Amino acid sequence: VNGEHRYKSFFKMNGATMLLIDSTTGSIVDSNEAACRFYQYDLDTLKGMSMKDLAANNESLIEIRKLAAGRSPSVVSRQKKSSGKIVDVEIFASPFSMEDMDLINLIVVDITEALAAKNKLSEALGRLHTALEGAVNFVSKVVKARDPCTAGHQKNVSRLATAIAERLGLDDNRSRTVRIAGLLHDVDKVSIPVEILSKPVRLTDLEWSLIKRHPIVGYEILYDVKLGGPIAEIVKNHHDRINGSGYPEGLIGSELSLESRIVAVADVVEAMVSHRPYRASRGLGEAVQEIKGNSGVLYDEEVVDACLAVIDSGFKIDRSDSRL
Repeated sequence: VNGEHRYKSFFKMNGATMLLIDSTTGSIVDSNEAACRFYQYDLDTLKGMSMKDLAANNESLIEIRKLAAGRSPSVVSRQKKSSGKIVDVEIFASPFSMEDMDLINLIVVDITEALAAKNKLSEALGRLHTALEGAVNFVSKVVKARDPCTAGHQKNVSRLATAIAERLGLDDNRSRTVRIAGLLHDVDKVSIPVEILSKPVRLTDLEWSLIKRHPIVGYEILYDVKLGGPIAEIVKNHHDRINGSGYPEGLIGSELSLESRIVAVADVVEAMVSHRPYRASRGLGEAVQEIKGNSGVLYDEEVVDACLAVIDSGFKIDRSDSRL
């Protein structure tokens, strides 16, 4: 009895919006002053209502019933005040027994402003992502203009790498990071003389050493650009190999991120099926043999398996050189 008395005192004096409802019928058994002010009803009126009367729609009522059934500790609902104004609330529930009645104590929190702020933030992030996508595509086009002999390479690597990432079950954010890294993995080519990029014969050792440094240049270009993921690191490591034989850092196995290993395989496949000034296309069959034969040696086995599955599913490398 003393416990009930203390609880009633706590309930009545609490500044939070609180309701006591019958767990079976949903009828409002009691309300504190904060709830009366929130819903804009006097105490007697509220005690003659049920949660159904406060629900703004049937969906809200279904959510509230989850509380009564004990299937959820809280629900987000739309509630209506006496004025007809609709508000978004989160309702927290806990069972309570009093005078042989099975009741549920509800605490109602107005989240209307929080949801509005969240929606505005989502809209702002959407605009930011659109701007970033525009910047990424612009840079990709600049690289393509500098190296027309490999036009479309970045786009194709991005498409294939993204398909591999999705096949591996990476979430949307990581798949997006892979896609952007694929589009930018050769961004450093803006620093390499065109005559080297388009040279129709074998490169000299000095020229090759310049080419091998290109991932570092790409990393330096992208390091301070915040694109929502470790894109600079992926660009830097897409020529590293899991046995340490790659460049520029000679990283081994797990030292390479999964995203870097994905872009590496996509880059190799796309490069081998493409024509270059110094050689003809080697064809998809030879590219498949390359990654198969070096699976677990140069290339991550899981990534290779996913790439082969993507190719077997009918993935086509775009040769139209369409706009990015």
